[in-house]
This record gives sequence, structure tokens and C-alpha cells, in this order.
Amino acid sequence: MIFDEMTGHGGVEEVRDSYRALAQWLADSPPDLLEARSRQAEFFFRRMGVTFAVYGEANASERLIPFDIVPRILSASEWRLLEAASSSMASPFWTGPCARTPRSWRRSSWA
Repeated sequence: MIFDEMTGHGGVEEVRDSYRALAQWLADSPPDLLEARSRQAEFFFRRMGVTFAVYGEANASERLIPFDIVPRILSASEWRLLEAASSSMASPFWTGPCARTPRSWRRSSWA
């Protein structure tokens, strides 16, 4: 099964609400604009050193950190779900005496 962030599951043509403005911008933009923006981003990434090397390979040249010129957009409900999941997963690591996280982020059985 294919998942497309803009439309949801493959085969569905309706654009998700959180992607409507981006979908309209993409539809209105010239076809070669994304390619030009991607080249610009690659140039800036290389200039700023947003690269890595895989040592031990014959060709250990600097590579760009993988990126997508089209952003992933999270709706408010998706963000709340992600925030809750990541906070609960990280809380065991943040319960020591130096923890500076809000008490509400910690599970009471671990604090």
C-alpha cells in the first residue's frame, strides 16, 4: 500500500486539509520551479556544510543530508498525537534530578 502525505492513502484524489495551500501553490507554479529550488537548497547545504561522509567506503566523499524540497505538513491533531507519543517515550530519560521538563510530561510512576 502506498501512502502519500498530501492525499492520504494511494488512490484517493482529494487533498488533505493541511495540504490545500501547498497543493494550490504547486499547481500554480511552473514545472521547473521545484527543480530550481532543489538545486538552490543543495548549493546552500553544501556551502553551510550540511553533509556527512560514510567512512570505509571507497568513495567517502561528502554527501548531502537527504532532504525533500516539498515539506511534510502536520495538522494540529497530528502534531498533538506526535507530541504526546514523543513526550511519553522520552520521559524515562528526563526524570533525574537535573530534569527540567514540566511535571506534566513525566509519568508519575517514574518520577
